[in-house]
Amino acid sequence: MLSPQNPSVLISLKRKITGIILVLVLILIGSFYLIHRNGSLSFSNLKQKASEQPVSTTCPNSSKIKEANFTLNPAQNFSTSLYQHGAYYCLEISQPYGPSQAFDHLSIDSNVITDRDTNNILSTEDLNFDENNDLSLLYSLSANGDAQNYYWLYDESKHQFIYRSDLSEYRNVSADPDKKTISSFIYQGCAKSCYSEYTYQWKADSLEVIKVVEQVSNGDSMNSFTRTTSELKDGILQQTNVEKLRINHADELVPY
Repeated sequence: MLSPQNPSVLISLKRKITGIILVLVLILIGSFYLIHRNGSLSFSNLKQKASEQPVSTTCPNSSKIKEANFTLNPAQNFSTSLYQHGAYYCLEISQPYGPSQAFDHLSIDSNVITDRDTNNILSTEDLNFDENNDLSLLYSLSANGDAQNYYWLYDESKHQFIYRSDLSEYRNVSADPDKKTISSFIYQGCAKSCYSEYTYQWKADSLEVIKVVEQVSNGDSMNSFTRTTSELKDGILQQTNVEKLRINHADELVPY
């Protein structure tokens, strides 16, 4: 038992406890920093992070399944090669004015490779309206037609393609160059008559939702629907319109 007659022992013990507490505090601070920098440390997040950054300038020595050349802008082109190694894929991008990039550990659904012409899984479109084409790689195609792609936006200042996890989570993405908006369309059943459509605009380097249209069936009916529209006003999404619709004898969707 420790007693007041042993002050040196007490001082030594206090120093040890203080040291242990300091180490624990440093570990907690380090953990919070990693979570803040990398997001949730879940397995899915780590898998996603692996595809965000190029692991090297070339893909591992594996089987090439696709090669395609694209136009970046009127002045230059770039080339792509898609490789498979094991259960994963690697995308290699080469361009004349920037470094080669390789994005590894990409997951692609088996039906995308086996059921579709691989000529269609890589495509380009100017998604951020900077007059440079951006790159997409189809990785998921559901039975109801919902498609999801990996997306890389071209950064002209860095001469690199930058992976976008936000766009890669959206379904059926399309760009409207006239309105400078991005849309995502999600089928919600009802033989594709029920759906959600989101419209975004670029705000600096982020996408901000400015309009949401949702169409749902009225009860169990497959012939009548309610379509609700919400729009961004004063920084808040506000309901702006509600329509009651029905399918007529000509199989057309018309107002009640």
